[in-house]
Amino acid sequence: MHVSRSTFGHLLDFVDRFPGYFLGCNAALPRIGGSVLAHDHYQGGGELLPMHKAATWAAFTLADYPDAVVEILDWPGTAVRVVSKSRQSIIDVSDIIREAWVGYDDAANGIASHDADGNRQSALSPSAIITERGYEMSLIFRNNAISDEYPEGIFHAHPEYWPVKQEPIGLIEAQGLFILPGRLINQLGLIEDALAEGKPLPEEVGEFTLEWDELTATLNGERDRDAIHAAVQDELGSVCERILGNTAVFKHKELTRDFMEGLGFHTQH
Repeated sequence: MHVSRSTFGHLLDFVDRFPGYFLGCNAALPRIGGSVLAHDHYQGGGELLPMHKAATWAAFTLADYPDAVVEILDWPGTAVRVVSKSRQSIIDVSDIIREAWVGYDDAANGIASHDADGNRQSALSPSAIITERGYEMSLIFRNNAISDEYPEGIFHAHPEYWPVKQEPIGLIEAQGLFILPGRLINQLGLIEDALAEGKPLPEEVGEFTLEWDELTATLNGERDRDAIHAAVQDELGSVCERILGNTAVFKHKELTRDFMEGLGFHTQH
């Protein structure tokens, strides 16, 4: 899971040859999707994922690269998208952002680039596609710091969401396609049965209290099976979206904007 300047070139090499696909990789850190960190390990697919289609919250340019635009994505996680028809501009601008992020510290917002022992905690997870606009390199900001409150990771799924997903959030999920544990089929089935029969939350799925409370409020006594199933699916999607919010290193888009402006990027009007 090696991510460096050369990684951006490798991703572009792939999409040049297979323009109908995206290719990316996990951040080179344990606990947030990384596995064997000393080698190149890519993941891709033949369809766009939700993050690839995310709207732009704000757009920026850098004076030395007028042919490139950097977009802050309207997305629960922290991500930007570098867009240009120039391979070199994509690589250069992406690496400017990468180098700045891996060394970035912001104590006021709980972001530390290294732990107390000097181990790196911040990295980017890139993903490349080709569209009618040219090359698009999405850069997801990741950090694997831990704390007493969040020993599994501050920017990881928080404990209240573990009944749905406790495993690390890697590249594919960070882009909006969640791989969920198979146990949920039976567990959510028990919840649906209880809701349809007007029974309390079954003891064997008692850890789903948060989801149960939200579902009962939404359904307000509705017993129709189809309506219940739809509500459960919506609740599942809502929890996944909130998990992506947990992974966001900048909890507000304005903080991402401040980071970009600190690198010399200017808002595009």
